[in-house]
Amino acid sequence: MKSDPRTLTVIIPAYNEEKGLAVLLPQLMQKRAQTGWEIIVVNDGSTDGTQKVVKTLAPQALLINHKVNSGYGASIKSGILAARTTWIATVDADGQHRIQDLEKMLDHCDGYDAVIGMRPNSRNSGLLRMPGKFILKAMFRLITGRRIKDINCGLRVIKRKVMCKIFGLACDRFSFSTSTMIALLNFGYAVKFVEIEVQKRLGRSSVRVLSDGMEAILLMLRMVTLFNPFRVFLPVAGFLLLLGLAYQTTAFFIYGFTIQKSALLLIMSGLMLFLFSLQQDQISSLRREVASFELKLAEADKDNDDSR
Repeated sequence: MKSDPRTLTVIIPAYNEEKGLAVLLPQLMQKRAQTGWEIIVVNDGSTDGTQKVVKTLAPQALLINHKVNSGYGASIKSGILAARTTWIATVDADGQHRIQDLEKMLDHCDGYDAVIGMRPNSRNSGLLRMPGKFILKAMFRLITGRRIKDINCGLRVIKRKVMCKIFGLACDRFSFSTSTMIALLNFGYAVKFVEIEVQKRLGRSSVRVLSDGMEAILLMLRMVTLFNPFRVFLPVAGFLLLLGLAYQTTAFFIYGFTIQKSALLLIMSGLMLFLFSLQQDQISSLRREVASFELKLAEADKDNDDSR
């Protein structure tokens, strides 16, 4: 990565972030002059002066405008489709991320598919978000089998071709960071976590604690069935089968050779749940393949349009 820094595109999703961009963009443009980084700012239907700030402070950056607010993840996806470099980096527009931390992460790229920032603690999350984060981390461990201290940091550096393979599986809204990390770990990509520092955000956050928190939990439930349905369904199916068999065996010794309806119901429920998990595993495999195929078609269409 050090030998050719021009292989990096920095993607900045922005929704009403004129204050943060006023601080971040001058730093990035100065670094761009030194390294040749490409800068893409995705204005996600902002109603403030975000677009004007970008045009004024970063005239050499590529500005992508969404007519309506499509979400944090959708903004990053637009930037990925527009990027043409080997590596992409995502940086939040609220001024929390430091350029020196991004440079530190670039030093760890050799031998890895993704380098993800890891904030030292949750002091910037707020008390209202902490219970939700605890639930999300527990579900994250269930899906991936990994204990990660920070599952949704927005500062990360990833190979573009890797992002393209998990593109269709990533959430369009604030859970984009979590969903992509789950995909990276479940597909076995080499991921490096690097501790970073965060600064106080500039401007007002657009995160809605209750609605976005519930959306994140629902996303986790979808991710369970998408990546590892056996991890959830098999233990339940096995428990029902064993309970039914134990009940029926005990009944043999007490009542003789008689079939207990309750035991039969437990055994049949366990078998049906096991068969359901097999079917869900096949559906999830097809879903992952279709998501990858859809992106290949989208990129092929874009290449055809560019060549005209």
